Amino acid sequence: MRKTGFACVGVALAASWQIAGCAREPITIPVAVSLGGSSSFPVSAGVPTTKSINVSNTNTSGISAGQGNLELDPDAISIVRGNGGGKIRVQAQTTQSCTDQAEGVVNTCLDEGLGADCEEEGRQFLANCLSGAGQIEATVWITSSEAAQAACASGSGVDTYGPYTIQLDENDDITSISGSPQSLTSTTIEWFNTVGLRICIEIVAGFDGEVVVDSLTFNVGL
Repeated sequence: MRKTGFACVGVALAASWQIAGCAREPITIPVAVSLGGSSSFPVSAGVPTTKSINVSNTNTSGISAGQGNLELDPDAISIVRGNGGGKIRVQAQTTQSCTDQAEGVVNTCLDEGLGADCEEEGRQFLANCLSGAGQIEATVWITSSEAAQAACASGSGVDTYGPYTIQLDENDDITSISGSPQSLTSTTIEWFNTVGLRICIEIVAGFDGEVVVDSLTFNVGL
């Protein structure tokens, strides 16, 4: 069980007296929700790979969650390169995510009337951007476990978390995950406490191979 400490501050009173006031920070319990047999994401450079996982019994914390966040645990993620893999060292030029930059490339291409080639140009840019920055991008959609498998793709009645940017070093070890953790919405918490979750994950990598995500961590509290 993960617990936080107590933050104590001195409060000055009008009569120049001081008392010690302690503000208690929320106590949270990490709940690792396993993706089971759906943990492996075969990836091709720049091509999104999406899986939908139904987890009916998500809340194993022993409490009725009232707040929390969703975290990608680097220890639950591993990278396997395909044969012939290797990063193209092209550093992203802006602070935008590679996905956002690739969308801009496609839009510019379309504006120039090059429609037939725009999707491939965007895919190649995305692959190079992710490879050059040593990154993987992950987006998580969550809805009720009672929803149909196609619910995440519809965009209706789902909560979106991410994109998370997973930074890799030259050995493909994870050095950081930006965007993590993210606060849970009230609807995600309700589903977490009651019917369970349908979790959809999209992975975009700049290389061919496999990204394995064993679990997602829900840090929940009262």
